[in-house]
Amino acid sequence: MQLHFAKDPPLKGRTMTTLIGLLASTGLRSGEVVRLDRGDVDLTKAVVLVRKTTFRKDRMVPMPTTQAALRRYAFEPDAVSLRPKDEYFFLS
Repeated sequence: MQLHFAKDPPLKGRTMTTLIGLLASTGLRSGEVVRLDRGDVDLTKAVVLVRKTTFRKDRMVPMPTTQAALRRYAFEPDAVSLRPKDEYFFLS
């Protein structure tokens, strides 16, 4: 997995912290996490839809322990300004 970041070190730090927290708390694979779209992350129900996993199946993964961190990441003012250009949840 390789992410390339714009020249915003604070955004890079927030992205990596949130991404690693999601990996650690859910057991998702790194490739699954970096492919998440904004629509795949349900911050209200605290679940993530992982599409086309092993054997080409979709699955719902609970994320109650990282819900607050994902919500903060999703709504940070400087991150939100970049969102319309990209459907991916994690900005790079």
